[in-house]
Order: sequence, then structure tokens, then C-alpha cells
Amino acid sequence: MFCRFRFESEIYREMSRLPIHLRMKLDVTGIKLSLKDWLAFSLEERRLLCEAPVEPEQERARFVAAVASLMKTRTGIESTRISPPVDTAWEDPNKIPPVVLDRSVVGELPVAPTEWAQWSPCQRYALVKFAVSKNEPETFYEALREFRREVASRLSAVVLAGGKSTRFGQDKADMELAGRRVVDALVDKLRPFPFQRLALVRARGQGGPLPDEVDSLVDDRDGLGPLGGILTALMHLPGDVLVTACDMPLVTEALIEWLLNQYDSTSDAVIPCHPGGMEPLLGIYAKRLVPRMKDAVHSGRLALHSLLGQGPVRFVQVPPQFVIEREFANINTLKDYQRIVAMVAGQK
Repeated sequence: MFCRFRFESEIYREMSRLPIHLRMKLDVTGIKLSLKDWLAFSLEERRLLCEAPVEPEQERARFVAAVASLMKTRTGIESTRISPPVDTAWEDPNKIPPVVLDRSVVGELPVAPTEWAQWSPCQRYALVKFAVSKNEPETFYEALREFRREVASRLSAVVLAGGKSTRFGQDKADMELAGRRVVDALVDKLRPFPFQRLALVRARGQGGPLPDEVDSLVDDRDGLGPLGGILTALMHLPGDVLVTACDMPLVTEALIEWLLNQYDSTSDAVIPCHPGGMEPLLGIYAKRLVPRMKDAVHSGRLALHSLLGQGPVRFVQVPPQFVIEREFANINTLKDYQRIVAMVAGQK
């Protein structure tokens, strides 16, 4: 098995440098291999070493023997053995190494225990190595950003665009801010993440052009509000679902990335909260919630706050670097819309 990453994808064709997963294999087997030695091997030999397993112990011995043979054949010298590292901090999913935590604080959000635990040993190894590297300092942030966004590959994402908008008086999905439809702007903030599916949930009969490469879902039942839209998404999309809504048009890509980093597959939902309360229209909802949502619909209890008061829900405090009044600015009335238009205009 060979772990490939986008941050080093340019080296894979020619294997012009030692990939991070191979460096991990060399570390755990106690082999010192220079770039000059590596380039002495043929391209096919380099690729075979990358794919070679080092677990269990028997495979590790084969890997060591293969490197030793190649060194003897291609360089004429014996391979250098060193003691495997005593400090294998990347192997513990329950403890973030201080060097990683300290580096992640500089210019990024600190690595959270939930995300460290869900990353693979190779991902954790990469962060430890890049955190202490003097030659590749920026690669740490590039790798961190890639690993964080990868969480989206286990989820779908949806924009709630349905609803009667009785207080607002028109379709919120078609309203514009800074010359763009709100729904198009929200979809563009979701596109950089590798979600399994990206969809728009609309009320029956709701029109308006659909953004490119976005699925359209119609509420399974009319008049159920946000709960009905979320239930429709969970019923028709793969995986758990990250929810956004046209009601909150100023949510940023950075906040979405932060929320993804809080994802916990053991929770029924992951919901941002702040001193003003919880924000259920930007959250991650698990498929296991479907039976409870159906019960809520049957009994007429349609408030999301009521639903989220039951079961294992993870409420996460929004970090201070996000401006709450902007990120969660909500449009319910024409006055709200005018306030947000002024807010956007004032930023320019």
C-alpha cells in the first residue's frame, strides 16, 4: 500500500524525491537512504519500494532485504542501518505532539483532537515531519489543509433553498448580493471540498436556474421548514450531510473548513454555537437521525432546537477569529436583507 497526497503529486511520475510514505517506511525499518541513493535505483524499483508493505514483521524484513540488495547492486555499497526512532509520536491517535500543535497555531486553526484521531498514521507522520522541517516549512500548512478538506469525501453537502419565505416576500435562493445570486455564491464556497455529492433542496414548484454540477432535490413533504429539507437530504444523499442555507449567505469557506474539522462520526450532529446560541442551519447531520426526524414530523415537532436537544449531539464553540455577526447573519425579513447588503457594501 502506498499513500499518495496532492501536496507532493508532482514527484510521483518520475519519483524524483522520496515520497513521505516511503520516508515513513524507512524510519520504521531503521534505514538511512539519501536522495542520491534513491535516484540510483531504476524508476520501476523506486515504485516497487513505495508499494512494498512493512507490516507485519515478516514484510518488514523483506523490505529491509530489498533495499539492501538494491543498494549493493546500484551503488556498490552496503545500506546504512540506524535505530528506528524511539519517539513515534505520530502513532498515538489520542495525543497531538506539541510540535504539531504549536506549528498549526501559526497562521492556521489549531489541530483538534477529533481530527488528529481520524487521520491515518501516514498523515500524522507527515505533519510531525513537516512541523520540524527547516527545508519544508510551508509544506506543513499545505498538507494540513489537504488532510482537513479530505474529511468532506465521507460526506455530502446541501444548500437549503426551499421554504415559503413568507416574511421575506420572495425566493431567498434568487436574491442577490454584490451582483450574484446567494445560492450560486454558497455553492461556490462548497465546491473546493471533495464532497460525495453536492445538492440544492428546494420546495415543490420552486424555480430558478440550478448551479452547474449540482443535484436538485425537492422536499419530500411541503411545509416542514428546515427539518424537512435536512430530512430530504439525508434520505437521498450518500453519507452524513453538511448543511448550509440561503438564510445565511455570508458563511465563509474558512468556517466550512473549520466545521469539517469538528466532524465526529459518533455524534448525531455537529452544531456550531456561540454566546448568542446554536446555529443549526450550518451543521453536519448523521443518517442515524432519520428515524428521530420522522418521529418529529409525525408528532408535529418541527423545531431543530427541539430535535438537537436529544441524543449525542456535539456542540462546538466557534473560534474568536470568526466574526459571528457576519458569518451567521440571517435573512428572515427585507430589513435583514438590507442590513446584509449594507454589510457587504461596507466591506469593499
